[in-house]
This record gives sequence, structure tokens and C-alpha cells, in this order.
Amino acid sequence: MFLVRVVPFQHGETLGKLYFSLLWPLMISPRKRAIQRMRLVFVDVSISECEKILKKSFYNLALTMVEIFYMHLHGKDFFKLIKLKKSGFKNIKSIKKGGIMVTAHYGNWEICGAFFKKNLDIPLIAVGRAQSNSLLNDLALETRSKFGMLNLTRHWRDLAKISKIMKKGAVAGLVSDQHSANGIVVDFMGRPARAFTGAYNLSLKFDCSAVVSIVRRVEWGSFEWVIRPSKKLGKLSQEEAVQQYSNEIVELIMEEPSQWLWLHNRWKVG
Repeated sequence: MFLVRVVPFQHGETLGKLYFSLLWPLMISPRKRAIQRMRLVFVDVSISECEKILKKSFYNLALTMVEIFYMHLHGKDFFKLIKLKKSGFKNIKSIKKGGIMVTAHYGNWEICGAFFKKNLDIPLIAVGRAQSNSLLNDLALETRSKFGMLNLTRHWRDLAKISKIMKKGAVAGLVSDQHSANGIVVDFMGRPARAFTGAYNLSLKFDCSAVVSIVRRVEWGSFEWVIRPSKKLGKLSQEEAVQQYSNEIVELIMEEPSQWLWLHNRWKVG
């Protein structure tokens, strides 16, 4: 955190390169496991190409962490420091009075929530689970609060709070690309994986629309915000709905796979 106070944002990529150079050599075992998983997805891609994708993915993660430090430091003034291209922005209209935003650990997912809150006049609930690293968890929660987001979890004790806020008109933001121990099995990149059902459950309960959205990195300080056309997930069966937004997430990932978090074990179905 100290370094972002002395290094101007326009030169912040140097911090990302520093963190990458320090951490990448330490990730030998996680890298090997990630490559094994990637080979099952990219069946026609060589090991060396998978390694290139994984290396870029980790570099993207290093940049994302640095950007979160700058977001925490500058708060809403962070928007003045970056360039943004919007793709499908008209689709935000469908959730202006309440709805669901589904995103993934792709590009910079924390900026995604911040962009939605900036363009909505209603509460945005960041629904997530606590990270194992308490320092990073506290950083993420504090940063979201600085951008006006409400932090609630998937824990049953928070479900009543989420429902109360949603009834008055709010958007619930859910990161839905990782393994869910209690989720349903879907096809994810051609392999079975358990997926979160929260986006479907909320859409069904409140009869609201859902959009899938990501923020793709163009270069340091420049992003593309993509919002897919909305869907009424509650009109589908649970299996159809969860598979549908899983498919949309995969389509976005495959446009630039090096920006997805491949180190996470997405496939834990035996």
C-alpha cells in the first residue's frame, strides 16, 4: 500500500511488474496444477502456449491487485485516472430499477462493480464470500465501500438483508465463475464443474433481469466494459439458467483467455 502513495498511477504498472517478478517464481506447484487443467481444456494447444497464457493471466492478477490499491487510495477519483470504452452499455437499462449483475474473475472484476455503481441510482450489493487472506479480504471490502457498494455474503444470516434491500430496488452483483461446493453441475469449457446458483435464485424470487458483464484490460489505465444483453433467468429452469450464464462467462473468457484466473481450480467434480 505504501508504494502506491509514492508512485503516481500513470507509472503504476511498474509496481505490477515488481509484484509479478517477486511472486511468479514462488508459484511452481500451483502453476503445474494449472497447466494440467488447461491442457484438458485446450486440447489442441501446446504446453508452451498454455504456459504463455498462464503467465499473462498471473501478470493480469498482479496488475489487478495494484489497481485495487490505487482504487482504495483514490476512491471515486480513481475514475479520473483511467480510460474506458463501453460495449453494450444500453443493456444496463434492464436493471436500472433492480436486477442481477453476474461477473467473473476476469480483467479487473473489482472495477466492474464500481462502474455499475457509478451508473446506477440504486444500491448495489456486492455478494461474495470471505477470502482466506484477511488483509486482502479487508482491502476488498473497504474498497467496495469507498465506491458506494454494500458488502454482504452468501451466508444464510445475510440472505434476509439481501432480500430486504432487493425488495426496495437494488442490483446484486455476484462473481459466478468459481467452484461452488453446493452448486449444480454445468458444462464449463467442455468439462463438468459446480456453479453458483445465486443469480438464478434471486432472479426467480424478485422476477428481475440479469446481465453478464466483465471489464477487460486494454492496457495499463485503459479498460473495456462489456455488458451482455439481459435475461430473465427466473423464466428458465435452474439448470438452464445457470448453464446459460456459465456459457456467457466462458464466451467472454475465450475472447482473451489470458485475463482469466486460471490458477483457481474450477473443476472439482470427480
